[in-house]
Amino acid sequence: MFKLIIPKLAKDRFTSKFIANQFGCTGDNTSPQIEWLNVPTNAKSLVLTMYDPDAPTGCGWWHWQVVNIPL
Repeated sequence: MFKLIIPKLAKDRFTSKFIANQFGCTGDNTSPQIEWLNVPTNAKSLVLTMYDPDAPTGCGWWHWQVVNIPL
């Protein structure tokens, strides 16, 4: 099964190390290490999105949209 793992998540949440230091936040703005496991052999590239439905916008917030990640 294809899996994405972020080893440094604490109890399935980002710590302040991985939170931006802007927009009222005071994190370290460090990119987390991401591991891809069992990528399908016929995949040519990957896409990563992160949607936050609890963001205080009334309709959520798209934090990341990364496309054409090479293998």
